[in-house]
Formats: sequence, C-alpha cells, structure tokens
Amino acid sequence: MRIYSAVGLTTLLLVSFSSFSQQRKDLVVSVSGGVYNSPYYENNVSGGYYSAGVDYSITSKHVLQMSFTAAEHTYLERAMSNVTANMQIPGYTNAINYDWVIALGYKYRLDFPHFVVLPGAAVGMISKKTTYPYRFPAYESILMYFDTQIVFPVTLEAEYKLGRHWLLGLKSAVMICPDYPILGVGLHAGPVFSYIIK
Repeated sequence: MRIYSAVGLTTLLLVSFSSFSQQRKDLVVSVSGGVYNSPYYENNVSGGYYSAGVDYSITSKHVLQMSFTAAEHTYLERAMSNVTANMQIPGYTNAINYDWVIALGYKYRLDFPHFVVLPGAAVGMISKKTTYPYRFPAYESILMYFDTQIVFPVTLEAEYKLGRHWLLGLKSAVMICPDYPILGVGLHAGPVFSYIIK
C-alpha cells in the first residue's frame, strides 16, 4: 500500500513539474515615475517618485516581483523643529521627507487582447530621511532624522501591449506602514514602461 502511495505521489509530482515547466518564464524590467503624496503629514505638498522593478513570471498568471522606489515630498514639521516663526501661515512647509523602499512581492496577471492588468502586494523595508530647521542658541541649522520600518506596498498596474517585447501603461500604489493610517503614506501614480525578456 505504501509503495502504491509513493508511486502515486511521485507521478503527481512529475506531472505537476512537467506542467509547471511548460509555463512561460518571462522576465520583465520596468521603470516608472510620477507624483508622490503622503496626506498623513500636515500641509503635505506632493513631490515625485521614480521606481525600477523586475518581474518573473513563474506561470502565465503568477508573477514574482522585486522593486526599488525613491520618493520625496514636503510638509510642516512641528514636533522636531523649534523654528516657529512662520508655522501659522496657511500651507507653510519647513521639512522635506525622502523615502526609499525595497520590496519583494507577488502579482496576479490578467491578460486581455491588447493590455494586461497586474494587481499586486509586497513586503519590504522603507527608510525615511527628514530634513527640518532647528535653532540653536547661537545659530540656526538644518537637522536630519532617519527611520526604517517594515512596509507593505500594494500596487495596481495596467499596461498596453505595444508589441511582443514592449508595454506602456499606468501604475498606482500605496505604501502601507503599521505606524500610519492605511492611506496616509506613499500614495503614488505615474506612467510605467516595461520591456519583456523572453
């Protein structure tokens, strides 16, 4: 009985592996850039982002992804800055926040005749650098604050098939951080350009 079970399991694994190996293994390199916004911050002013990523299609529907994103925006920093002269001015900003994100994740591929849609989710690390003014007894300077924490990027891409190897479309995403509201940090959107290596 155990022999039959082992033979059956081996046969099932071989059939599964054979089916898996027949799936395409496309490698897709993408670049994107656009508007970056973090409404959690007071007087937030949108900045920009750029990102680069590599997608590996393990089957026709399932995609592994690796990405890097760099972004910046400005806002009003009250807690760390002691330069208060202009803080009451509507829309005043005194700090610049820089975000760097590296993430690994998964996308599900939806193919249509002329375009492809890719919802995805990932896990990674976000490193933040904030610059803000600070007044010492004898002078005023710009200080920097650094922070790193876990992040869960959620993305949605829709790309038009320009040919066998080229895709052009739009990408939108949010960086979900445990210490911030769900839609508070890292909302961004912009064009995405991809090249398929078959």
